[in-house]
Amino acid sequence: MQRTPFSGSVQGSGLPARLTAGRRSLAHGGLAVVSLLVFMLGGLALGLPGLGLAVGLWLAAVGGRHVLAGRWRLHRAERDRAACAERWERTRRAREEYAARHDGMTYQRESVREARGFGRIDQDVPEDLAERERRLAREGGAGRRQWRREAAELDWSAALARHAAGLTALSVLRTRVRGFPVTVFDLPLVDEDDAWELCRFTGAARAAEAARDYLTVWCVALPLALPYVSSAAAWEDEPPDEGDGPAGEAHGGGGALTDDWEAARLLLSVPEVRASALDPRATPWWVEGERLLACVRSNDGVAPERVAEVAAELAGLAGRFPWAGLERYRIPFPDPHGAACVRLTHRWYGRQDGPGVIRWEAQRLTRTGLRAFVRTGQLVRLGPEFLWLTEPVPGTPHDDAPEDPAPVRR
Repeated sequence: MQRTPFSGSVQGSGLPARLTAGRRSLAHGGLAVVSLLVFMLGGLALGLPGLGLAVGLWLAAVGGRHVLAGRWRLHRAERDRAACAERWERTRRAREEYAARHDGMTYQRESVREARGFGRIDQDVPEDLAERERRLAREGGAGRRQWRREAAELDWSAALARHAAGLTALSVLRTRVRGFPVTVFDLPLVDEDDAWELCRFTGAARAAEAARDYLTVWCVALPLALPYVSSAAAWEDEPPDEGDGPAGEAHGGGGALTDDWEAARLLLSVPEVRASALDPRATPWWVEGERLLACVRSNDGVAPERVAEVAAELAGLAGRFPWAGLERYRIPFPDPHGAACVRLTHRWYGRQDGPGVIRWEAQRLTRTGLRAFVRTGQLVRLGPEFLWLTEPVPGTPHDDAPEDPAPVRR
């Protein structure tokens, strides 16, 4: 799903992930200076000042090269991000013109309401966040070492919280296809892997901005609310055994593929629905509540003609659902804008096998209560089987607030 990945990871850099970008640069520069001095003094002590100077200069050059290479990579990412934003703006204008030419289709530049179901959290991020966090840590009895650990992650937490607070659905199209209301919009998302790689060379806010891309979401309104079912369930030969716990527990704790295997089997028993779920060329989809959803992640959005094609594909799929049989699986209409968990079914970029699932959960990030949706796991298909990869989220609850979840640390 990542379209512009960086090689390596912050954990493999040889530096503690908790160091800020400024401290990393100082660490590399300090290491280079110290190495130069040590080898110069060592060379003088051995009577070989030239050799000591040469080795010290070489080590200093290696450290400087690392810093310069990181700055170049950041510059390249920001340049690519700016180019993608320009292409997305052209796509946005094309959608607006497309809607004006087609009766029954409306265009809205942005919508806060649609974004609330996909990661937006209405909250204020204070300017004096560090001061407030320090005060709460002191009042909670946190030691100096614990506060240093939390303070090192504060920039990243603030960047995630600000993104969640400002997340807005962009370039919104609304229409009706085959009797079903359809809404399509783009969401600017932060690619967490790319952002963490860039955090080695700059601050968290700048890295999060440079690592953004776009998630295009299709929402088809259904006549009744149904349990969560992913089209990836069609690729599972057999559902998890009852001995494995609740249905789907083997694949991510309570339903990476579905919340109700009986409803999934009925839905996928329709030949056209099953064929769509198994077609590697079709857009992966999932049902959640009263919505049939699909998404595509890209660097510059989806052209309006393709938007219309997928909307027609999904509306046709919804028309083939066995509604009479699904009536017994009806659930109360959930509030899609108050979801505590976001699950997306997608196809990995460049892959033609079964789709995967990524799950984000609302997590408390700071002592002041700032929250954001954090990736907690992803389902990938390796050969004939699915594998659920849980994202590492170390940390323990604060002693002064044991009933709250732990602040998220990477």
